[in-house]
Amino acid sequence: MPKCEHGLTSKECYVCASPKHAEQAEKQEPFGYFQYAMHFDAWVQNRDSNKGVAFYTTPQPQREWVGLTQKELDDLWDEHHDAYGYQLSADGYERAIEAKLKEKNT
Repeated sequence: MPKCEHGLTSKECYVCASPKHAEQAEKQEPFGYFQYAMHFDAWVQNRDSNKGVAFYTTPQPQREWVGLTQKELDDLWDEHHDAYGYQLSADGYERAIEAKLKEKNT
């Protein structure tokens, strides 16, 4: 039975069987390699050499930060301050801003 580039048969090598393997190899450099270590009887990570089965990381998409509008800040201010501008609770205003930002950015 023919061996793949990793020295395994096509049934044994899950990497070569994956259609994304060739696509990923063209797009990015491998993060590291897995090699079979006989003395451990296990696959181990190997970042020092390019021998073994390459593995890749997938870049995480960057989300744009969404802030609060002036109207939202004004509404939160009105909810947490009295007519004289004094804060109604010790940390209610700050917690409300935090909660609103978390809501908009998750």
